[in-house]
Amino acid sequence: MELFKKALELYGVDLSATKVVYANMGKSTAGQASKSNTGVLQLRFNTQVPQSFLDSDTIPHEIAHLVCYQRPELGKGHDAGWVAVCKALGGTGERTFSGLDLRPVRVNKTWLYSASFGSTVVLSTIRHNKLQRDKVLAYVFKIKGKVTKDNFIQEIV
Repeated sequence: MELFKKALELYGVDLSATKVVYANMGKSTAGQASKSNTGVLQLRFNTQVPQSFLDSDTIPHEIAHLVCYQRPELGKGHDAGWVAVCKALGGTGERTFSGLDLRPVRVNKTWLYSASFGSTVVLSTIRHNKLQRDKVLAYVFKIKGKVTKDNFIQEIV
């Protein structure tokens, strides 16, 4: 709320109606600012990011985007004008962050199968599901041989 006030004081931009959402946004995004076609402003913050990191840079970064959405003459994207707005709001003006160990939103599973030539093969979830649901009868690998539904061994975690 402090930065909303600062944006109003410095740039005459009222951000009080901005929708704020916290969600798991995966491993590459700390926050996101958006403006809908109807003009609704929204801030999204990654629940995996420590609050201290959000406070120090992510929140000023994203609010700078909202200010520039409302006042496009100040800047766009991560250009020099946007950097000036971000720094005026207490941010670093950096485009990206680093040093946080975040996890992906979705973890891809893999599936182990025995192949006809005595070796094992790892299949993706898509191929595993096609075999198990009889959408595909078999997969053939040149060196490892043929894999069918019945060759399933285990899920790899």
